[in-house]
Amino acid sequence: MKYDLTKKSTKGAQRTLRAFSDAMYKLLAEKSYDDISINEICKISNFPRATFYNYLKIKRFIELLLVIIQRRKQY
Repeated sequence: MKYDLTKKSTKGAQRTLRAFSDAMYKLLAEKSYDDISINEICKISNFPRATFYNYLKIKRFIELLLVIIQRRKQY
């Protein structure tokens, strides 16, 4: 099941997405975007690859999530 951002998020889904974005932030502090693998994101977030693909499908989507989170922090 593909995660649909247009639907109201559950707390569990929000926690999962937050774990993925937090993992991406941590990895970006250590290396460039192109050098980050989905396996690394999953390892740090403690979720299996299947969960990652269930929610996000592509690594580029996390980059968009990070932009959204950053913009929300500014308001």
